[in-house]
Amino acid sequence: MVTLEESRRLAFSKYLLTLANAQSKQPEPLASAALLGFHDAIEFFLQVASEKLNVGKPKIEFLEYWDLIAPKLAPNELPQREAEQTRERATALYDRLRSDNQSMQATRLVESIEDQAIKSAVKAQLALHKSGLKPKEIDLTSFLTNKQ
Repeated sequence: MVTLEESRRLAFSKYLLTLANAQSKQPEPLASAALLGFHDAIEFFLQVASEKLNVGKPKIEFLEYWDLIAPKLAPNELPQREAEQTRERATALYDRLRSDNQSMQATRLVESIEDQAIKSAVKAQLALHKSGLKPKEIDLTSFLTNKQ
């Protein structure tokens, strides 16, 4: 049975999720802030669930919640294999969101470079890196000697 307090906390978690979803629909770079909202909403929900199942402990890391909660659920509610798959999907999503945020930050940093030749070279390096290739390092001294 869910208590009134737990119900309020779950409603707040859903509200955080709604805010994050709305934030994700904003234009870039504003949408990147949604990552924090999604993380907070999910972590708040997992905190309520871990307390309800009496598996909480001080300073739980985000990914530890899955290992603490899954064994407490009845086997027919969430089989162990399904719990592990859910954990893997959540981890993959979290990693992808973090990677996307890092890529966005790198792109903004490149756009802040004023020298067009250096900016073009760095953009090319970034594109190669994003596509999974390992570009050679740029020798910035060649840009300096060309200017003098």
